[in-house]
Amino acid sequence: MNTRLYYTLLFSFISWSAEGQMAREVAELPDLPWHEHQWVAKLSVEEKVDRLKMLPAGDSVQYESPWYSSDYHEDARYLPLDTAGLRFTDLNGDGKLDLLYSGSSGAMGKRDTKVYYLENGRYEYHRELPGTVIHMNKDKEDNLVVYTHWKPCCDSYTSRIEKYLFSPGKKGEYGSSISVIGRLTEHVQIKVAEQDNDVAELYPIPIRAMKDFSKLRKGKLGSVDLVAFWSDFRGTSPYFRERNQEIRTLLRNRQPIHLLTLEAQVDVRIIAEKMHNNERWFLVLTDAMNDVPESLYEWSAGSQRQFVGWVQDVDLYE
Repeated sequence: MNTRLYYTLLFSFISWSAEGQMAREVAELPDLPWHEHQWVAKLSVEEKVDRLKMLPAGDSVQYESPWYSSDYHEDARYLPLDTAGLRFTDLNGDGKLDLLYSGSSGAMGKRDTKVYYLENGRYEYHRELPGTVIHMNKDKEDNLVVYTHWKPCCDSYTSRIEKYLFSPGKKGEYGSSISVIGRLTEHVQIKVAEQDNDVAELYPIPIRAMKDFSKLRKGKLGSVDLVAFWSDFRGTSPYFRERNQEIRTLLRNRQPIHLLTLEAQVDVRIIAEKMHNNERWFLVLTDAMNDVPESLYEWSAGSQRQFVGWVQDVDLYE
């Protein structure tokens, strides 16, 4: 009998040695339920592609390839179209199907999201959202809330989940963000059956759904002092700018590094616990904070910022 190979894709959150612990603990939380077609029109691939004819002449929803050169006629000008990333939804409440496109936008698996509004029968480009869409819902003010996940690359190490608001008066207004050290990944498990032997391989991909933090235990910090350990940076190649040597020395000696320190009280949710050097540590998600200064969390200064980090002292709510 000829060898027959078949591939079964099983998606699960599985620990992997190259993952940072902090990011893994977040990625292993349950997905927030998302009924996508409650907000997004259910269209076939052919119907999606047909609607792209309403783009202005010379505009492509795809991102231009960073390697494109007009000197080489065989170069592809645009990166491949991801039809699963085409989402047609009413962003401003006018009853028309606007367009969100999440797709490949550069090297190293970079992905971002383009926003188009349908105006006078044409899709007009409005702005770009960092990362790829992972969730949508409506809030109490009837805003359409769009969550994106931005993954770090190269010498960066901070993942971000960001929230943007759409309504007749809001065209992708920033809502809030969550910053996490490490890469937030889930895994595709590929099972290869060859005769009587099964071989399983794991392939990490960025998370595709918002995480559900609502059922976690609650507590309060008397002051903010969030840290990370060497194990949280697995799978990244961090560069800490002017403090690079100092911080790398701490990590090599298995010492925690201080990510963000603020004299502020804040409510938190408890994601995980661990023992380190006979001391108990809690991995927490803070509530949103304002006027956050620059810190070792990259691109995370400003207002309505949430952070995941390790702390020792938490006042737990009953």
